Amino acid sequence: MTRDRGKKTAGCKPRRLWRMSNVTQNIKRLVCLAAAVLLCLGMGQAPVLAEADFSQNAWDIVNDITFGWNLGNTLDAYNGTEMTVGDLSSENCWGNPDATPELIALVKSTGVNAIRVPVTWYNHMDPDTLQVDEAWMSRVEEVVNYVLDADMYCILNVHHDTGEKGWLNADPDGHEEDERIFIALWQQIAKRFEPYGGKLMFEGFNEILNNQKNWGSPSQECLDATNRLNQVFVDTVRASGGNNAQRVLVVNTYGAQSNALITKAMVVPQDTVEDRIIVEVHVYNPYNFTSPDFPNVKTWGRTELDSGLVLLHNTFVKQGYPLIIGEFGAVDKENMAQRYTWVQHLMDMCQKRGIKCFWWDDGGNYKLISRRSNTIVEPYIFEILHTEATGGDYLLDDETLEKMSKKAEENLCANLEMWSNWINTGAQAKAEVTYTAEGLSIAVAHGGANPWDAQGAYLGLTVEEGASYRISFDYKADCVQTITFNLLQDYGSYQTYYGSSIDMTTETQHFEDTFTMTAPTDKKTKIAFDFGGTGVSVPYTAEISNLTLVKLPQE
Repeated sequence: MTRDRGKKTAGCKPRRLWRMSNVTQNIKRLVCLAAAVLLCLGMGQAPVLAEADFSQNAWDIVNDITFGWNLGNTLDAYNGTEMTVGDLSSENCWGNPDATPELIALVKSTGVNAIRVPVTWYNHMDPDTLQVDEAWMSRVEEVVNYVLDADMYCILNVHHDTGEKGWLNADPDGHEEDERIFIALWQQIAKRFEPYGGKLMFEGFNEILNNQKNWGSPSQECLDATNRLNQVFVDTVRASGGNNAQRVLVVNTYGAQSNALITKAMVVPQDTVEDRIIVEVHVYNPYNFTSPDFPNVKTWGRTELDSGLVLLHNTFVKQGYPLIIGEFGAVDKENMAQRYTWVQHLMDMCQKRGIKCFWWDDGGNYKLISRRSNTIVEPYIFEILHTEATGGDYLLDDETLEKMSKKAEENLCANLEMWSNWINTGAQAKAEVTYTAEGLSIAVAHGGANPWDAQGAYLGLTVEEGASYRISFDYKADCVQTITFNLLQDYGSYQTYYGSSIDMTTETQHFEDTFTMTAPTDKKTKIAFDFGGTGVSVPYTAEISNLTLVKLPQE
């Protein structure tokens, strides 16, 4: 479910026009395989361009997929509403580095053989001509080639153009204008990728909603509008001809939801070729357990998950339509045993029913791979996914779960992968962030309107009511500068629990202080360093390193 997970983008709404015994051996196997894949990529293999092998239909492809992975919060990230020709900065604006062949090789080494590449297009389209910026189209094609060059299936989609802040809605009102833009977009994508072979699939849209942004109970008119747009997508791609006349296409339910109301209203589009359509849904059930929005819900029950998967199987697979779960995942709430059992059970249920699953990896709450260090950070989850997807039975007894779930870190900021940033280009902020081995460096060209318009932050912290903490870090800048930092909520009203200002100079300085958490325990907080606003002297560069947050023993 991509309900704007990852970096929040308040104020960036698009214009209406757009809107365990074998664990160590398995890890070594993954690393060795990754090296082998990198070697092949480094030998200059030609892109899988005009490989016109379309012998596989939709069923063949789904049956051949082991399990999939999403390159989330990357090409689908967005940081403003206006198109800027040649500007590719949106790929990084939610904190992830550029996608690389090395990352794709590492993903493949885990057993993944299909990657979904989410892409948001509206802020790279001219609002008058509807033309996609050539630099953006080329970057998307480059990433698609990373996947195909690694001999994996690739699904290319239209992502945050739909959803809670999207311009493409499942509503009778305004549908003519929406369809005009939608057709123009897919005509361009289809034309650009027409020469590609059968391992590349197109997905019409992601999680489409109505104007009221209702997730679970839309009206029949909105369900009909979803079916209509799916048909428009299929017709547009087929009309582009060439290889697209046979390409396998992926269509989503309303909101990619899987409840009875929505799945039973889904009408699979009519097609000019047989067995070339895959149905997609997303599964985050039970949502309170899988989502970071409910940090205190750490356990799950089988009823909702099981009934939903059985419904999907009966509605689609048994009726002759191949099905994928294009997104699924559960965040770490210091409940790894429950998380492992959820993954194992979902995969087991789907494997027995011929349903293939794609993990949603956003590089943040749902990440399995660190994209900054290019390392696997959740090897046990990958082991479960691969074992279950290939017909095995991953044994999760109490002893194994206890060993898998052990975590002990004194410094709450010891995981450097939790650094992120927010550059509000909508407020004219302009900055480049580089992540270092100790923290981050930021080069600010324009501070924007508010201090937080250029922000570096450490995410995913829990602070407990009544507990005392020691915070420390090193800092410097290339000129005299005063900035602020705060420990605060990473949601809602962004309530601040602790904060201070620091005077930066060209000399490295050290900050250290203690504070007591007087508010109720909060399991979703961050430490934010605000480098922007009208009060900073630009351009300037600043560094934050060696950040620690330590819970002090009670007296």
